[in-house]
Amino acid sequence: MKKLTALLLAAILTASLLCGCGSTTAAGTEADTRAAGAAEPNTSADVKVIRLAASDPASYPLCQADSYFAEKLGELSGGKLKVETFFDGVLGEEADTVEGLGLGMLEMARVSAGNMSTFIPELELYNLPYLFTSEEQFLAAITGDVKDIYAGLFENAGYKLITFYDEGTRYIFNKTECVTEPAQLKGLKIRTMGAQSIQDGFAAMGASPTPMSSGEVYTSLSQGVIDACENNYSTIYSNKLYEAAKYFSNTEHMRVPSVLLCSLDYWNGFTAEEQEMIAEAAAAAFDYAREVFNAGEQEAFDAMMAEGCVYAELSDEQRAAFSALCAPVHEKYASNDISRQILEQIRALA
Repeated sequence: MKKLTALLLAAILTASLLCGCGSTTAAGTEADTRAAGAAEPNTSADVKVIRLAASDPASYPLCQADSYFAEKLGELSGGKLKVETFFDGVLGEEADTVEGLGLGMLEMARVSAGNMSTFIPELELYNLPYLFTSEEQFLAAITGDVKDIYAGLFENAGYKLITFYDEGTRYIFNKTECVTEPAQLKGLKIRTMGAQSIQDGFAAMGASPTPMSSGEVYTSLSQGVIDACENNYSTIYSNKLYEAAKYFSNTEHMRVPSVLLCSLDYWNGFTAEEQEMIAEAAAAAFDYAREVFNAGEQEAFDAMMAEGCVYAELSDEQRAAFSALCAPVHEKYASNDISRQILEQIRALA
C-alpha cells in the first residue's frame, strides 16, 4: 500500500509541477487559481514551495482556512514561503497524504484526527462519542495542555503538529427517519471513519458501523449499501449527502478536530524564523477557520432545510441517553498511562 501510495503521489505531484498545477480562464483570479489547487510555477530559487493537501471540496470552510494560511504565510515571509493548495482529494484520501508526508512526497496535509489516529493511537480519544460536553471544553482541549501532550506524541511518530482545527459538531443523517433515541440505531448501517474508537462508539449505541472512504458515501447511500452517515453540516452539504439521507437531528455525538501537519524531518529543515512564521500563520488561520466554519455551518443547515430535509431537535435528556451507552468505550481507550492522563485532563476541563 505504501509503495503504491508513493508511486501515485510521485506521478501526480510531478505532473502538477510540470504543468504549473493547473490554469484559470482569462477572467480567473489568483484566488480562484489557489482555491482550485493550482499555483504559478516557482521562478525563484529563494522561494520554498510548500504543497498542502486536503481531501475536502474547495468550498469547504477549512479549505478556505487552508487558503488563508497560505496567504498569511506568504505575507509574513515576504513571499519566501509559498503554499500551493491541493483540494478535492486530488492527491489521495487522507491516509494517503499522511503516508506521503512520511515518504517525502508531500510537504503538508490537513486531515481529520479520526483518520490520523491510525498513525497516533492516542488520538482515538478525540473520536469517542460524547467525550465533550461543551464547545468551551473542546476548544480548551485543542489549544492548551492537552494539545502540548499530543504535540509530543506527533513528534514521537515522526510528524509535526502545526495546529488543531475545530471541525464542528457531527450529526446523524438517515435515509428514513430522524434519529432521536438509541433504539433507532439498532442494526443501522452507518458510515464512519476508519478509527476503531468511532466504530466501537457506534456499536455501543446499537448501530452497525461501516467504515469507508468519504468518496464512497454518496453512492453507498443511494444504492442501499448503508442506511445513514454522520458528519458536520458543511461536509454533508458540500458533498450533497443530504440528497440521499435527508432526515437528521442534532445528536452532537462527536467533535473531532482536524490537524495541520508535516513530517518532523521537513519541519526541522526550516529555520527558527521560518518556523515562527508558520506557527503565526497557523494561529491566524485557526481563528479564521472558527469564523468561517461557524458561518458555513449555519448556511449549510439553512440550505439543506430549503432543499426539503427533515430536522428533529433533541433535548439534553435525549442526548444523555446516547451518551450513557458510550461510557464503557471511554474507559476502553484510556488503556495506557498517557491516554488515561489525556482523558482525565479533558474531563477536568468540563
